[in-house]
Amino acid sequence: MVASSPHSAIYRNMFALGTLAFIGISLFMVHEFEEIICVRPYIKRHREDEKFAAEMFVAGGDKNYPSTESIALMIGEEFVLSVIIMLVGIAIGSIEIVLAPFIAFTLHLIPHALEALRFPGWAPGSRTAVLLFVPSVAIIVAAIMTQPIQPLWLAVWTVVIGVLLLANLRLMHMVAGGFAQNCSPDSPPIIGGTVEHPRLSVGLYNNWSYEPKEAPNYSNF
Repeated sequence: MVASSPHSAIYRNMFALGTLAFIGISLFMVHEFEEIICVRPYIKRHREDEKFAAEMFVAGGDKNYPSTESIALMIGEEFVLSVIIMLVGIAIGSIEIVLAPFIAFTLHLIPHALEALRFPGWAPGSRTAVLLFVPSVAIIVAAIMTQPIQPLWLAVWTVVIGVLLLANLRLMHMVAGGFAQNCSPDSPPIIGGTVEHPRLSVGLYNNWSYEPKEAPNYSNF
């Protein structure tokens, strides 16, 4: 009977960690795609409804979520950061580091799922939160039960990486307006958390004025 080499054991461990990381990042992106698609229409539909004033995306409004492009860019940055963290965990053979972002993602599904109960209809992200929460918990429990994990280090890395991801999200919200302008130069500038359009101005008491754009001249074509 041929004994397996240490290198084979390392490769098997890396494959197991890579599989766990792939599952985690895939579930993360399924959830985030729903937000990319739904956030801006949801804000536009409910921004004037007082019943939705406390909903996380409506409350963030145009300041934190100024355009679909900026939301996609923020999520793309979160994706890259999460992949880097998981790759570091795979490289050093630490399942605790690989699992920590997965746990943080699963915990963040809870407030999304609760919004389905608090607000009529489905808020952005609540559908996939309800759909993915139980499978995510099951995968995490299975990993903990079948892999050699140090609980203390898992808790430490979950807190550290969770705080890092939250701080990164806060930073992304702070610069969201600049992202919107860089992604779409024609989009309205964000001033004080409100949208200001060069041809559509909003007065202090919602007095709207509109200057129609001159119709194009097709006589020369």
